[in-house]
Amino acid sequence: MQALINTVFPSYLTLQQFSSSNEKDLIASYGKDATGDIDFFQTVIDGKTQRKLIIDNPKSAVLLDGAPVSEGHALVFPKRPVSSFFNLTSEEVQDVFKSITMYIERLKTTLKAKYGHRYEEPDFNIGINVGQKAGQTRGRCHIHVIPRYKNDINDPEGPKGGVRGLFMDSTKKNYKGKPDPTVDNLF
Repeated sequence: MQALINTVFPSYLTLQQFSSSNEKDLIASYGKDATGDIDFFQTVIDGKTQRKLIIDNPKSAVLLDGAPVSEGHALVFPKRPVSSFFNLTSEEVQDVFKSITMYIERLKTTLKAKYGHRYEEPDFNIGINVGQKAGQTRGRCHIHVIPRYKNDINDPEGPKGGVRGLFMDSTKKNYKGKPDPTVDNLF
């Protein structure tokens, strides 16, 4: 069983180990990305780290997040170094979503093998941070695939509002805390 899990999800360096072990050499080799950091994703594509790709498609790839918020949290990214999702070609977008689908199926197979009869199929949050104000911390576009499990947060009622819940407080107001009377007049 562990052999199957290790095959599907090979061992990898944490981001902290990566930074302390190779950063100076990699900066010299790869330069900096749009945020001023080394292009970490390119180093993984090129096999310059111990991090391994889970899915390797022609225009996109998947690796596990080095600081996961849940078991199986992964990053899907285009192979072409582009900072914004909105700058991807239609072919790249199609390949990214193919990689997301392939990863989710592979994760489900792995979790079934790991947990057997205790397996409960996860739900997912899929998120893209585009730009610094939206929380993007790497210069290359990447999509978070975050499996969600029963009782994975400290709320007996579970998550409310999904991604919208990031902006809501307990009173269910919008992010500004008051109704927006112009919402229907935006376009």
